[in-house]
Amino acid sequence: MKEYTAEQIKAIESVNINTAVVAGAGSGKTSVLVERYIRLVAGGTDCRRILAITFTEKAAGEMSARIRAQMAERAGACAREGDSAGETNWLAQKDLLPRAYIGTIHGLCAGIIRANPMAAGVAPDAQILDESGGRLLLAEAAQAAFARLLPDSAALASLCEEYGYYRVFQYTKSIMEKFTAEETADAGFPGRLAAGCRGALERTAAAKREFFLALDELLSLSDSVKGTKLDGALAQMRRNLAEIEKTLTNLPDDMDSLSFIDALLGKVHRQGKIKLAVDAAKISWEKVVGGCRDCRALKIMPCWAEVLKACAGEFALLKKRRMALTFSDLENIALKTLKEDQTLLRKYMDKYRHIMIDEFQDTSKAQKEIAYLLSGGDAQTLRGEKLFIVGDERQSIYRFRGADVGVFIRARQEMLVNSADAQIELSANFRSREEIIAVCNHLFSCPAPGLSDMGYKPMRIGRIEQEKRAAGEPVELLLVNEAVGGGHEAEAAAIARRLLLLRGEGFSFADMAVILRARTHLSAYTNALEAFGAPYSLLDGQGFFQAPEIIDILNILRFLENCLRDLPLLGLLRSPLFGLDDNAITLVALSGGSEPFWHKLKNFPAGGLNGEQKQLAERAIKILEKLAQAARILYPGPLLRAVIEELRLMPLLLAYPDGRQKYANMEKFVDTAFAFEQETDGGLGEFIAHIDGLSAVGAREGL
Repeated sequence: MKEYTAEQIKAIESVNINTAVVAGAGSGKTSVLVERYIRLVAGGTDCRRILAITFTEKAAGEMSARIRAQMAERAGACAREGDSAGETNWLAQKDLLPRAYIGTIHGLCAGIIRANPMAAGVAPDAQILDESGGRLLLAEAAQAAFARLLPDSAALASLCEEYGYYRVFQYTKSIMEKFTAEETADAGFPGRLAAGCRGALERTAAAKREFFLALDELLSLSDSVKGTKLDGALAQMRRNLAEIEKTLTNLPDDMDSLSFIDALLGKVHRQGKIKLAVDAAKISWEKVVGGCRDCRALKIMPCWAEVLKACAGEFALLKKRRMALTFSDLENIALKTLKEDQTLLRKYMDKYRHIMIDEFQDTSKAQKEIAYLLSGGDAQTLRGEKLFIVGDERQSIYRFRGADVGVFIRARQEMLVNSADAQIELSANFRSREEIIAVCNHLFSCPAPGLSDMGYKPMRIGRIEQEKRAAGEPVELLLVNEAVGGGHEAEAAAIARRLLLLRGEGFSFADMAVILRARTHLSAYTNALEAFGAPYSLLDGQGFFQAPEIIDILNILRFLENCLRDLPLLGLLRSPLFGLDDNAITLVALSGGSEPFWHKLKNFPAGGLNGEQKQLAERAIKILEKLAQAARILYPGPLLRAVIEELRLMPLLLAYPDGRQKYANMEKFVDTAFAFEQETDGGLGEFIAHIDGLSAVGAREGL
């Protein structure tokens, strides 16, 4: 039987009291949740009366599987001991487990709405959008709103002039994804967005003064670089001092003049005795630039109100037309229904004797109110004695989804008012080695900016091996100054350089791994590894959707879904799958007037291309026509298999140096297609939209 620490036992045995468990990284919280669930059942609680909420479906599946395994194990133990009644009870609970709720808060809300459509005011056949579907619909709403505003909206025109159309559109989508439509439609919402920019004028003035002092210090050291290229760069700055002063005086009104000082500083490189002075000048200049941008953002902030309100309106209209509900809608409708229908609320309160919620640090205000209602009937004040929450504010990562880490902090404080035993901390780390724990405790003993209210609670080692273990390698920190020509590229170069040194010390590249916080800047790291000659394979992530073989297969699907789309076809023909060169493609493109490229290719004169390119074009037409016929009758999964077989794709992929990874990527993509069919029964167009949504979600979340 698994052994538990004193902290874990206290959490497991905490019953009939509202409890908050602060569970640090690797603290064994899932084991605690499973064991607590099992002991509640052992104490006589039917599993259907336990509400267990996790943050993801994957986590719910894992918890359910572990609970089921524990029940089977308990039944087996009873059988061995001759306890037939105990065995029968555990087997009965195991059979009932699929009817118990172990899932996400959104699944719970959907269940409440589906079971009570009249009370919720929702059509029984309303469509519930997953996250990728919600993002796609939101993007469609934003496009419709922009199309309506463009002709005569001064607000949108001002934003586009400042940031450019593409950025304004992307910013708008990002804001709409982070906040609810009701929030963004509120006239005071832009003021909330501007909170971080307040005081920008004062900060910019202070940064200007700091830059002047740093520049003066830098120029005073010019004698130490006489005769070097740096001497010329500093001399140029000295000659332009009057213009620099004029530029600074005009900031932040004249943002175009920023490039003047940027260009001068760009010629000044860190070297010799003036490294620190160069750093100080560039860092202070970045503060000036940041302050100026904040000032401009404050000035133009009111324009966002009109744009966001229009997008929120279009989004609401689209959802109404398509009878679609987003995750945010599920929360709000379920909350409203429970608040307004006391009979229904009492039904759910009576149904659940125990409520367990994991990852509470990533809970929104609406989710918290639902939990409070089900616990004690009051959305604002925690009542009752059946709520058990687990979380760690230091691990909050979903604030862009509307999660509020303060919800967990305030819930703990409420619980502590009623009982000093309401908070339990799991400080032991069972996941990490001693060396990693030691360096984390050292680095984070001082609170990070913006997290001073949380502090840092040192971790301790949770597992002591029976046999003496050799000491691990020391933890190294590679520091990069992001304000001085740093950023992700410099960090990536430092990592690649260090990996090469390790290779020189006898380590194999196969024993090395680079783990990223998010995929947003993945290309910086892959480019650095390639530049330093370090072989690598992408195991998962946004790199999956950016992998050349996935881009090629998606181009095939996009073309098969609509043969009149030129871009997918052009990308496909230039790929290694068909190999047409740019000259051949250009010749075809210049023929046939304004016809789609596919028509031009099929009707191109036989003698218009040279021998090899002619054969490649004929092969492409033959294969694509055959696949186009298959696309009319096959679902995405079988269609992908047909494409792979027709192109003999797998042997081609295995021929590459990283062929095994490419092969695995393709298999994963095919599995995704078959899973999509089983879940939605959707066709090719819906599958492509689904993949686009997954790619967008992955890029944003770092999943």
